[in-house]
Amino acid sequence: MRAEDIPRNYNAVEILENNLKDRSNKPALYTEERVLTFGEVCTEVNQVCNALKTLDVRKGDAVAILSPDCAEWVISFFATWKIGAVALGISTLLTFEEYSYILNDSCARVLIIHHSLVEIYRNIVDSCSEIQHVIIIGGVEPIGNSLPYHRWIEGEQITFATITTHRDDFCTLNYSSGTTGEPKGILHAHKDFP
Repeated sequence: MRAEDIPRNYNAVEILENNLKDRSNKPALYTEERVLTFGEVCTEVNQVCNALKTLDVRKGDAVAILSPDCAEWVISFFATWKIGAVALGISTLLTFEEYSYILNDSCARVLIIHHSLVEIYRNIVDSCSEIQHVIIIGGVEPIGNSLPYHRWIEGEQITFATITTHRDDFCTLNYSSGTTGEPKGILHAHKDFP
């Protein structure tokens, strides 16, 4: 598919939601902890969308996700797209300095982090002035005013109307390895995910 064939108003969350018609009850995600159908994934995506809105995440804002592969990572990524924000997936293999640089450079105000990586945040929290909200995937004691992921989405509505985005609006931000200097932010638009 060519970029010009994608509708002008397009949100890449359609990649997921197009499966609801024929595959709603079919497995979509297999992890060690959970097996979720397409319908269950979409429902939780909507809960995360509503929870992100309670944190005042707006169209174009970066939402940082620092986690190994898990259902919550995927769900948070799609939810970020659906609300028109920019998903910032961060490698789990960086140095403290690189994490600090990326979080500050991206101006992410929300960090969704896996409990196994919380020590990273403990080591950089003082240097990450932009982060206002920390959501922890999995069971661990809170850091400051952080929230456990499941409690954060608990009670949130299971529906959410997709925010209208232009196919050229940015939806992901990835950083280069920084081998020749500081990591460089690389943006991708919704049209890059047809």
